[in-house]
Amino acid sequence: MNSMIIYQLSFRAMTPEGTINAAAKMLPYIKSLGITWVYIAPVWKADDSMDETTWSPRQRKSGCGNPKNPYKMVDYFNVDEEYGTNEELMAFVAEAHRIGLKVMFDLVYLHCGANAVFIKDHPDWVLQNEDGTPLVGETWPFARINYDNYDVREYLYTNMESFVRDYGADGFRCDVGDCICMDFWAEGRKRVHAINKNVIFLDEGMKPDYVNSGVFDLQYRCLAFGGRGWRRLMEAENKTEEFKINEAYSAKAGYKHVNLFENHDHASDNERLDSVFTPEQTECCYFLMYTVPGVPFIWNGNEIADRAEQCMFSNRFYGKRIGINWSNALREEGMDRMEFIEEINAMRKDYPMLFDADMKITSRNKSSLITFERTKGDKKILVLVNLSDKKARYEKDFLSFATEISGRRYDFEGTKVTLDGYGFCALELKR
Repeated sequence: MNSMIIYQLSFRAMTPEGTINAAAKMLPYIKSLGITWVYIAPVWKADDSMDETTWSPRQRKSGCGNPKNPYKMVDYFNVDEEYGTNEELMAFVAEAHRIGLKVMFDLVYLHCGANAVFIKDHPDWVLQNEDGTPLVGETWPFARINYDNYDVREYLYTNMESFVRDYGADGFRCDVGDCICMDFWAEGRKRVHAINKNVIFLDEGMKPDYVNSGVFDLQYRCLAFGGRGWRRLMEAENKTEEFKINEAYSAKAGYKHVNLFENHDHASDNERLDSVFTPEQTECCYFLMYTVPGVPFIWNGNEIADRAEQCMFSNRFYGKRIGINWSNALREEGMDRMEFIEEINAMRKDYPMLFDADMKITSRNKSSLITFERTKGDKKILVLVNLSDKKARYEKDFLSFATEISGRRYDFEGTKVTLDGYGFCALELKR
């Protein structure tokens, strides 16, 4: 996992067509960025009920009028016709593998649509009300899988096995994984690894036990390093304290987590961060994402500073149908961002220790200059990130033996580093 860099791809957002085949043509571009993994948002057949009482609050609030929520499935084994066919998805994975990309599927096993194909014959596979109707959740008004029933567990194990054996999936992102009993995932992992022992499991959750037990390989990092957390860090009066508090929380799971700027949830529900931050501030966030422990995670379009309004419930049939604004890739800001993403992806390739090296924060309290060291074996890297619009200086005698790795808006000479507003750099220290 040391070289792992994840790119989340939504078929609805990635291309105007919104199909598997159209997205497959973008795979060489994704590879050219230095990405190693493509995580595809749910593609399986979704519930098409027009009864809005069965829709999630977010789905109704979106105003798209689209009954198909990709996280409310009715058939776990077949691709929704909106995106294409099972065979086209198999070809997508095969093409990704051909050019050296791995592919992660989304497992949405906490709940399903009330019209799921198995409920009629197996009503007890979901939790039930006293009258025998499916019991739905409060946050998501969907039928909840009944994990006390071992037949539905077998059904889902078969589903996982099929994704690995028939489609060639290399990993799974498990939707709200730590809301599902750990023993289910432990057995699923065992079954899948009997087919391919290298399949990776990513828990969309933050309960340390789920990753520290070895059931999951990765989980989501503390929100300080994802979505709204970046705003908290940028807006905090004492940025060093905010950074230390949230790094300590994330450290409960060691280095086994993903660090993200945006994902489908944030892009759908909030103002796009590239509309909130300056380009320089955004680069600071990305540089931290890539230099703290864990795996970098990019939402499609972030690499060109995309600001387009996006909604996971909008597609070519419903809603405003606003996906990635690819014209930004031809503008100066978009080209600069893409060049930057390529640079830091290359840094991760050259310094795989950034995944799991020990971390020591050395920032002074009440400072906007974040400083920390990453150490592994005989290698040590010093990271400096200025989270203010004022110049910052860092001077140490040992810098006379340091070499530059990467950075922007900084000057390094002798024993002193001068960082302009929102400047940053990484230096390799001689031990």
